[in-house]
Amino acid sequence: MSSYQVFVTSVPPTAEDVISYRSLRLLALQTDQHCFSSMYTYECELAFSEETWRERLSSGNKAIIIARRADNDSNHGRVGGINGDWVGTVTMIAPEEVSDTGLPIAELPIAETHNIYAVFGMWVHPEHRGKGVGKRLLKEGIEWVKRRREGGLHGEKKTELTLALKGRRGNEAGVALYRSVGFEIVTVDDADSDTFWMTCTL
Repeated sequence: MSSYQVFVTSVPPTAEDVISYRSLRLLALQTDQHCFSSMYTYECELAFSEETWRERLSSGNKAIIIARRADNDSNHGRVGGINGDWVGTVTMIAPEEVSDTGLPIAELPIAETHNIYAVFGMWVHPEHRGKGVGKRLLKEGIEWVKRRREGGLHGEKKTELTLALKGRRGNEAGVALYRSVGFEIVTVDDADSDTFWMTCTL
């Protein structure tokens, strides 16, 4: 039975982290493109330079959280279902950089009164789903947000702090996962859309 380590990548990233994250992200896009925004495709990100990947990992206003298989005989930083893999990821993006994600946060009625963190790029390798990896990733992300609040690291001083994400119709497993850590569906887009908002106020 596999065990897992969950951690936030360091800022600035190590060279090994850049390589491992690039491999994990490209695998996610290649495996489950339908889970990601059309802004982000495998072909587009495959062409990114090493510097672009490094920059993605270098912001102090977001946390890239990784789940790594932690078997005793594992080797750090390999991807794809082998011992030592990076097998899952999620990103928490602070209010200062949410606009860079393309998420239309202004759609949310609470946008004017809440500090909104975006939950972005959630993915777990198919061989490691159903083992609690996704929940651990989200819990680590929530703890990172709480630590920022305790440290007063918010760009805008508002009364509430909320995490927000876009879900997709038909993804019942994803909805159940997010609900397990406190998210709820708050608004459904127009009838022609396959997405909806989920939020979790801390």
